[in-house]
Amino acid sequence: MTYQLLGNRVRICFGCGGSVPAPIAGGHITCPACGATQTVSPRRSLPSARFVGVEVASERERLELLRKQLDGRPSHYASFDAPERLAHLELAYDDVRLPILLLEAFRKAVKRCESAAGESASFDLQRDVCWIAGKARNSFSMRNVVLRAAPYIATALDVVRDPGLVQQLLLMSCDMARHGGDLARADALLALCDARSMFVDLDSDYRTTAAMLALARDNPRRALQLVGARDSDVPFCAATIYQARMTRTAALELLGLRDEAERALCQNRDVLGDEIVSDWLEGSRLLAPAADVWRRIRARDGDDNGDGDDDWHELAECEWFDVEDASAPPTSLPPVAELPDLLAPASNSAGSPYRDAPFDTPVEALAPMRMPAPPMSVLFSVLALLALMITL
Repeated sequence: MTYQLLGNRVRICFGCGGSVPAPIAGGHITCPACGATQTVSPRRSLPSARFVGVEVASERERLELLRKQLDGRPSHYASFDAPERLAHLELAYDDVRLPILLLEAFRKAVKRCESAAGESASFDLQRDVCWIAGKARNSFSMRNVVLRAAPYIATALDVVRDPGLVQQLLLMSCDMARHGGDLARADALLALCDARSMFVDLDSDYRTTAAMLALARDNPRRALQLVGARDSDVPFCAATIYQARMTRTAALELLGLRDEAERALCQNRDVLGDEIVSDWLEGSRLLAPAADVWRRIRARDGDDNGDGDDDWHELAECEWFDVEDASAPPTSLPPVAELPDLLAPASNSAGSPYRDAPFDTPVEALAPMRMPAPPMSVLFSVLALLALMITL
């Protein structure tokens, strides 16, 4: 899959869920897949992902501010928390109508947000759009068709203005670009984000996304800098702490720190249990070193599934990292007009991931379709939260 960082504007088709090229100046557009038409407004320049005038003197001061936010109080940017009016979608992960429910909810959310654009849409309206885009990304990812969420994210970035929500959308795009193998695009999208956010949820999302990209670029030292060698090094919100530990395990193993890698993975095991840890690591190329650690642990425990295969890498010398260097330097952002047009392809030409996708048919035809049963990993969010509540 080839992506364009700068190029044609893309909007979602509310008839089939595919991507539709749209002129910057707005107008009538027609979906090349299903023929549905819609009218789009002129494109507004995307806002920066940086909050103006919000900054602290040092990295240690910033990390302390982030730690203070882990006090259980509600957060505007908590990705686990569904907006109240969208709670039905949070519970519909195994509903056969999920594609229809997501598309219809997204259509309504975008309409509400754009209708209020003249008065600047409220944060809640913008968050609805962003949350549904993230829900689509997660749902399709569980079914190994994550790129079908690209039109959702493209459209969300067309209407969302809040810097924090923009950052979350850009990080989703970065992760999808990495997943599609376009590391250069992923780097460019990451560079548009705020590497020194004052919000723990945004900082956690940035670190986990950037760390996975570092692993994809065979740079475990950088990955470990981002997630820290221990839980106490860097604060992570509840939605990302388990991912951070998995990434930390892989980085430590690649750097030859086998005992530390086992301790990091056992922290997740103690909370999540063996089944979820096994399911999480299954089939993940970037987390293959963590899977080696897991096999080693289970082999030592006498598990028949453990084969003790630990020759995945050569041991390497490792230096410990200073927390002061754990964050990337502030990024100089380009003019807002040069922000990306996102991940969706410019057209539904032959070879597009949407050509053979269920969403390439009208919504009415999706009703009798049954999506593949989600794997056990679909239960992770609920189980992880329950486990966390128990430990507290």
